[in-house]
Parts: sequence; structure tokens; C-alpha cells
Amino acid sequence: MASSRTITVAFTGASGMPYGLRLLECQLQAGAQVQLLYSPVLLPPAPGFYARPRTIDDLVDFVVARVLDHLQVAHDLLPRWGSPPGDAGPASGSA
Repeated sequence: MASSRTITVAFTGASGMPYGLRLLECQLQAGAQVQLLYSPVLLPPAPGFYARPRTIDDLVDFVVARVLDHLQVAHDLLPRWGSPPGDAGPASGSA
């Protein structure tokens, strides 16, 4: 029985690709729905410590916010790149 959960995985560098391919193989063998999204843009999942994170959640939010910015998905996790200080950009769900 396949899980209905969605798993998002980010790999950096070529050394992570064998693990990514194996993960996709395992998901397919387990009957999971697999969607592959890739971008020619290098977007490493590396948190920026200049945002002064205090928790692990802050680190995760930073990486997720940068990915959402790249995909042009509205969020309110952190200010978007190029936004004035204190501006988190459009609220989630807004146009």
C-alpha cells in the first residue's frame, strides 16, 4: 500500500545523485506517485546564517523560502530577495 504523504528532497552536487536515483527507484517500487522537478539553476539547500537563525526550524524556513522565491510561490516565511526590510512580500495565496 502506497503512502499518501509527499516527500520533498533536495540534493547538492553530483555526489547526491546516486542517492536521489535510488530514492526514486524505491518510491516507484513501493507504488508511490513520483514527480520529478528539476531546474537548470543551481539552488543549493544551504541556509544563510546572516538571517540569524535561532532554531532548526529557522534554518529550514530559510531554505524553503529561497526555493519558493525561485519558483515564484507566495509565502510569508522570510522577506523575499530584493524586498525592502520588514517586507515579507505578498501573503500566501495572494496573486
